[in-house]
Amino acid sequence: MKSFLKVIVLFLIFMVIAYSSPLINREDSTALFKSYDAKQGNLKMKVDSKETPIKYNEEKSIAQYIGKPFSLIEKKYGKPNRMYATPYEYDNYVYNKGQEGYLIVGVKADKVVRFYVAGNEIPVSPFTIDMPSDQVINRFDLQTEIMVESPIGKYQLSLAEDDLYSRPLLKVSKGIYAQLTMDATTHKLFSVSFMDSETLVKMRPYESVYDGDIYEPPKFSDKQWINMNRGMSLDVEELTNLYREKEGLNPLKLDKNLTTEAELHSKDMYENEFFNHESPDRGDLTTRLAHLNKNNVDEQENLAANYVDGIATFGAWLNSPNHLQKIRTEKANIMGVGGYRFYLTQIIVEEEQE
Repeated sequence: MKSFLKVIVLFLIFMVIAYSSPLINREDSTALFKSYDAKQGNLKMKVDSKETPIKYNEEKSIAQYIGKPFSLIEKKYGKPNRMYATPYEYDNYVYNKGQEGYLIVGVKADKVVRFYVAGNEIPVSPFTIDMPSDQVINRFDLQTEIMVESPIGKYQLSLAEDDLYSRPLLKVSKGIYAQLTMDATTHKLFSVSFMDSETLVKMRPYESVYDGDIYEPPKFSDKQWINMNRGMSLDVEELTNLYREKEGLNPLKLDKNLTTEAELHSKDMYENEFFNHESPDRGDLTTRLAHLNKNNVDEQENLAANYVDGIATFGAWLNSPNHLQKIRTEKANIMGVGGYRFYLTQIIVEEEQE
């Protein structure tokens, strides 16, 4: 009985948080700005004794390939559609087969360090894509404090309440973690990301306390950042259309001019230290698009900053009703996505058809 009541209470909390997340209670509710701090501290007394690996059949999960050669993935799934470097010292190989199998494989030194899965045909045991949120709450012991021992240090990651019910983190086996992304509208599991401990602490997707020296990412050239930003932007474009396909909506065609404008706005926000739809120098979205001479019936824009990558950005929008409403715009037909460093802009337009 107590277990049943716990499930009911947690699910009701999830329902409330899904619609009142502090991430969206902003004066500008269509812009997400996230920053995660890492503080140094003594972790010896902070180990959560409840944190234990999940019992599951590894042979029925793609997680079994973490730490193994990427060639095994190529043998199983073929050649990827594209590849790009990430800011975390590994490369992403993207397989885009829509709902059947959207897969991003993180590879470092020819070894798999991360999987991101949003397709129904790729095994993600002990989870399943579209698993109802109440089943996630019932089957797994969700924790707000996760201790991670990695080759580059010991970290304690702290999840806020909205994290716990929109993107919980679980230890699935020794040195392997799973981050789940829930859909606040359908209350189902949208995607699963498996990763090793080193990748997790390098990305630092939650507030954290660390013991020892903090990891400092390498410096990148402007050219390297351009390639990384384009890769992350394409992730957002593909995930947007994957989501729209699942919801029975038409896909949005990637528009080169809108993408250029999105890149310019992201760069403008970064360089001029503001975070808003209206640029002090270039105006609001309508003004910024006027020079394109498009016959636009409707124009929408999503913004985000300081999320760890495009995947995390889309996951945040998935749990923000205001952002998701724009992604779900029924009559929209084109979009542009562009990033600069960790700023990202998505423009969604309904262009009048001739």
